[in-house]
Amino acid sequence: MNTSTDPGQDNIPRLVLALKSRALILAATCGWVGLALFLATLPRVLRVPWLPARTSSVAGHVGTHAVLAALVYLAVRGPGGRPGGRQAALGAAFTVSLTLGLALEVAQLALLTERGFELADIVDNLTGAALGGLTVFALETRGIPARRLQAGIGAISVVLISLASVAVVVWDPRLPYRGDHWHALYSIRICGDLLPAMAGTQGGVHTHGDGAIHIHPVQAAESGRNADLGLFFRTSGGELTNELLRLPGGRTVTNGDLCADGRPGKLSALVNGRQVSRPDRYVPRDRDTIEVRFG
Repeated sequence: MNTSTDPGQDNIPRLVLALKSRALILAATCGWVGLALFLATLPRVLRVPWLPARTSSVAGHVGTHAVLAALVYLAVRGPGGRPGGRQAALGAAFTVSLTLGLALEVAQLALLTERGFELADIVDNLTGAALGGLTVFALETRGIPARRLQAGIGAISVVLISLASVAVVVWDPRLPYRGDHWHALYSIRICGDLLPAMAGTQGGVHTHGDGAIHIHPVQAAESGRNADLGLFFRTSGGELTNELLRLPGGRTVTNGDLCADGRPGKLSALVNGRQVSRPDRYVPRDRDTIEVRFG
């Protein structure tokens, strides 16, 4: 009795596996591009613990574009990719990675005050694209099937996306931490009168009497969300709450106090021209311009 089976049926499980691998790599590529877009909107690159800021920046740019290039390469290859298509996939990996990196640098220059166009970042992006693209190209050339690489790189990228998402929550890049040294200009205006800059103070959130807030935390109590305007005024010998402003010399104004024109005043703060809801809880960012006012 003939028990042979159709050879085409043997290829069906392989085809299904290949399609699943490609679906994973396409989803991972879209997720990674989304992550890159989100990270580009942050005021700075995510810090890697125990590494200097510049080293963290290099690691972030190189790593992001290495993974992106690898994902694009494998997405272009598809299931059962032919050897002749490796060069085309490598070219696509370079092109997509570098184009996205250049577009993000230009967007940061136009939209973000904290970040701008950096030639060093472009070099890091190029290095990452070369590293990621050439690595998967070499692995496939050495005989590792594309679908196996797709499954492995796709799974790794999903893990990295999850870790980066957790890192953004745990380590908010909009806040200052130990090792940072930020500066924000400030002014105080009461009932329309601009007051002189406060005298120099000590601490991780202080002023030198120069009309600027110097933010370089040295301990946890003055880093992260603790490095707010309330801490700055307390360090200066005053006090700032949502309803009260007390200056180092003792002068105090409270919501509802009357200005010289007979109208009741209210405490508020403008940051880069926009009003914030809780002046005392606002954490200054690097290069902010802050006006605390009552009137």
